Amino acid sequence: MPFTSVSTMDSRRLLVCRVLDEGWPLSQACRQFGVTRPTGRKWVQRALSEGILGMRELSRAPKLVPRRTPH
Repeated sequence: MPFTSVSTMDSRRLLVCRVLDEGWPLSQACRQFGVTRPTGRKWVQRALSEGILGMRELSRAPKLVPRRTPH
């Protein structure tokens, strides 16, 4: 029996779909996908504000680095 692999983006989409379209409680959906409620809330809010494509992994690099030396 082969294992099914689900990408991070797919699991985020499924969580948002369950909460927004199917009416699942956020707590239940987060429990199923193994994420905390603040993380699930962040995904749902990002999907509402930016759409499904806005749920991709964002850069964690700082926007501004003080005292950076010129190249």
